[in-house]
Amino acid sequence: MLPKQFQNLIKYFSQFPGIGSRQATRFVFHLLRQPDTQFNGFIKDLQNLKSEVKVCPNCFFIFDKNGGESTTCHICSDPKRSRTVICVVEKETDILAIEKTGHYNGVYHILGGNIYTTQDSQEEGFLLKNLKDRIVKLIDSGTQKSDIELIFAINPTPYGDSTV
Repeated sequence: MLPKQFQNLIKYFSQFPGIGSRQATRFVFHLLRQPDTQFNGFIKDLQNLKSEVKVCPNCFFIFDKNGGESTTCHICSDPKRSRTVICVVEKETDILAIEKTGHYNGVYHILGGNIYTTQDSQEEGFLLKNLKDRIVKLIDSGTQKSDIELIFAINPTPYGDSTV
C-alpha cells in the first residue's frame, strides 16, 4: 500500500532505540511534508554527520571535527576539569543529563551500554580496557591511587548493578 521508498525509511527509523513502526511512519510523513529547503538541509546534515563528528578517544563522547585542533572532546580538553574524578556512564545522553546540572567538574567514560546490552564482547572489553588504561596513565603520571575517584552513574537495574 505504501511506496517502497517510504517503507524502507520506516524500517530505518524503526531501528532507532524506542521508536516503533507507528512513530517511524509519522517521521516519514513529516519529512515528506517538509518544504524542499528544510528537507534538503536535513539530508545535508545527515550526510555530514559521520564526516564532521568525531568520537573522543578518552571518554567516547562526540565532538566537532572542525571545531579546532583538539583531538579530544570539549570536556576532556577543559583544563578546569579534574582528571582524577571519572564518572562512568552507560551512554552519551547520561553525560548530557549530568552536565545540565552544572555541578559536576570531572571527566567521563562512556561504556556504551551495560554488560548485557553491549552488542559485542570485544567492544565491551575495549571500552573497559580503555578505562583501565586511563587509570594506569593517571597513576604513571604521579597521581596517587587514593586520589582517583570513580563514580558509577549506571542505571539502578539488575543489569546496571551487574555491570558495576
